[in-house]
Amino acid sequence: MGPQGTPLSRNRTLDVATSFLVSGFRFAAGQYVRGNSRRPPKLLELYEFEACPFCRKAREALCELELDAIIYPCPKNGRFRDQVKKRGGKMMFPFLIDPNTGKEMYESDDIIRYLATTYANGEISWTLKMGPLTTLSSSLASAVRMSRGLTARRARAPEELLELWSFEASPYCRLVREALCELEIPYVLHNVPKKGATREAFIARSGKNEGPVFGRPEHRQRNVRVSRDRPLLGRHLCARKITSSNIVNSAGFAFDLRPGAPEHLRSRVPVLRQFLDRIVLAGISRGFIRT
Repeated sequence: MGPQGTPLSRNRTLDVATSFLVSGFRFAAGQYVRGNSRRPPKLLELYEFEACPFCRKAREALCELELDAIIYPCPKNGRFRDQVKKRGGKMMFPFLIDPNTGKEMYESDDIIRYLATTYANGEISWTLKMGPLTTLSSSLASAVRMSRGLTARRARAPEELLELWSFEASPYCRLVREALCELEIPYVLHNVPKKGATREAFIARSGKNEGPVFGRPEHRQRNVRVSRDRPLLGRHLCARKITSSNIVNSAGFAFDLRPGAPEHLRSRVPVLRQFLDRIVLAGISRGFIRT
């Protein structure tokens, strides 16, 4: 069991399959870059949570415009929710803050229009301007994920912001974002949609044309790619409650290989251990950690 009794084990096939369905319901929104955009000098800030269909629309717009942002996850019972109410007067999501212009706003459609007109040529992709159909498809996508990314789970907050290279339509990136959301861990989201200007750097960083990739600002050359080896590695990882001698990750677990694990996996373990305090294992744990 995970923190607060939340089960960490899950049917891996079902988890990935439903994540693929989300991309299908949303017509692969957030997969490709849409036109040219201007990158602001200061990072945007977005308060949102993964299970919210309106937040998904705002993230899709950010991704298609290749705009990076600091994400403050706001699942139910989360610690960042009160900040939104104090700052904007309402407990409503998504909530965008643009320190470059001083703008602060609710409403996903208003956010999408603002991003398109402020940092691009004003055009909005068809997947985001279908009105009620856009909202319906995004709501169906949330239903498919069975409330993943909806409720907070207790976790240690990192000392500094994590960084995630991701694109919204990726089913694998989605699994990690959901974990970050439930653990209430803020992070810098680097959007790297396909055919975008940032894609080449992303491929160089990850080694393959896939995601997600984690890193810290001062360790950008040591990022760990969370690849499709996760199911194999995950079957041989076991979690245990922490002791004073264990290196601990943000979810409060330490990890070892199970007896009999394939030898080639052992070369990966030291690398993973370096990031235990940063959420990598917490992020990829969903669906395969056995306790």
